[in-house]
Amino acid sequence: MRIITLTADEYLDKAKDKRKQWADLCDGADTPMPDSLAAVVSDMENKANRLKALLEPDDPPLLDGRDIAILKELQPHDVAEPAEESQRLRELGVLERRYDIDQVFDALTDKGEKALEFASHVERTVY
Repeated sequence: MRIITLTADEYLDKAKDKRKQWADLCDGADTPMPDSLAAVVSDMENKANRLKALLEPDDPPLLDGRDIAILKELQPHDVAEPAEESQRLRELGVLERRYDIDQVFDALTDKGEKALEFASHVERTVY
């Protein structure tokens, strides 16, 4: 799962870099890419999409050390901090925003629990 995700992300990064290089080469002018270059970039994006399609939608996302620390430190009825990280983790599907009578807080989703469990398993296996 990790290799698939990292490989797909690498293809997307390369495609983005090629687009940026073309824009820089054209001094930011809105110039269409030559067909051969557009085909290369499109192929990279297609490969990334096919790789990501192999992952199950319920597979937990890969978390980095910062994500793991934020999730482990999250106390019941707290909001994950900083706000940008809370938003990003909600977009990943590992946190959900909950509203109580007069309180707003973040809570781990099932996917979040699986992601933390996977991270702790990897940590035990590696170390």
